[in-house]
Amino acid sequence: MLSSVLVSALAIAGSVQAAPFFGGKATTVIQKRAEVDDATNKAATQISEVQIHESCNAAQTRYLRAGLDEMVLLARHAHDRILSRGEEDELYRTYFGNASSASTSGFYAQIAYGNKPGVLLRCDDPDGNCAQTTAAGPWAGHWRGTNATLETVICPRPVHTNRLHLARLCWDENYIGVAPAAAWLATDLLHRMTHIPSITYHHVGHHADTYPGVLELASNNDTNAAFNQNTFQYYAIDAYARDVAYPPHGCVGANATLPVEDHDHDHASTSSALPSATATATSTAAESCHTHADGEVHCEGGAAEAPSATTSAAQSCHTHADGEVHCE
Repeated sequence: MLSSVLVSALAIAGSVQAAPFFGGKATTVIQKRAEVDDATNKAATQISEVQIHESCNAAQTRYLRAGLDEMVLLARHAHDRILSRGEEDELYRTYFGNASSASTSGFYAQIAYGNKPGVLLRCDDPDGNCAQTTAAGPWAGHWRGTNATLETVICPRPVHTNRLHLARLCWDENYIGVAPAAAWLATDLLHRMTHIPSITYHHVGHHADTYPGVLELASNNDTNAAFNQNTFQYYAIDAYARDVAYPPHGCVGANATLPVEDHDHDHASTSSALPSATATATSTAAESCHTHADGEVHCEGGAAEAPSATTSAAQSCHTHADGEVHCE
C-alpha cells in the first residue's frame, strides 16, 4: 500500500516538474517551424530561370530552353573563372582591361543566379515588329521596351534556327571573332538579357560591336569595357572555348582582329514620329534604331520603347550582323 502511494506521489511530482520543460520546448518548436515557413515562402519568390511564353510551341520551347540552359552555363563559367583567376588573368585583361572584376563578375552572377520574376521570351509578334527587314535580313527578335520591359520577342523566322549550340563551338569554322558575337544561341540570349532593366539596371549598354572594337575598348582601358554588351558575349564564349570546348587555347579566328567598321550604319531613308497609343499595327524604322553587323536591330529610344503596341523606326538605328536592330 505504502509503495503504491509513493509511486503515485513520484509520478505527480514528475509531472509538475516536467510541465514547464515540455511547455517551453513546445513553444520553441513552434517558433522554429514558423521560421522555416517564412524562409520557404521567401525562397518561393526567387525565380532565377527565364520563363517561356505559351505562344511558343513545343519545338520552340525545347529549342529556347536548351539555349537558356547554355546561356546560364556560359555565365556561370565566366563568373567562376573571374573569381578564380582574378583581374590579372590575361584573358580578363584582353576583354576588360583594368576594369573592376566586381562589376564584370556581378553581371554574370545576375544572369546565372539573379532573381528574374516576369522575365519572358515569347514567340508571337504582339508589337508587329517581326515583319521588319534590314539589309542583313529579317529581324531575329527584339526587346519590347516600355510595351513590356521584361519581355523579349523571338521572331518566328528562320534567323534564330541558324544560331549555334555550344557543341558547334570551335569546329566547322565556327571561330570566335569571325562569326558574330550572337552566332551562338547562348550568346544571343545573353545579349538579349542585357536589355532587361531588372537584370542589368541600365548599366550595360552598346559601346562596341565587332571583335576588334571590343578589344580596343579593353586595350584603352575604356571604362565602357566593363559595361559593353558584346564584351560580355565575347569573354564568356572565349573563356568557355579555352577551358571546355577546345582547351587550352580556344578558337579565336585568325582573321578576328582585322580592323573593320564597328557599325553598319545603313539608316532607313524615311522615318516617322514615335507612335501614339492609337498607332496601327504597321511600323517603320525608328530614328533611334540601328542594325548591327549580325542583323540584330537595337532600339534604345524609339520603336522598342514606344508605349503603344506598334513601333516606328528611327534614323539612328543600325543592324547588327545577326539581324538585331539597335536604336540609340
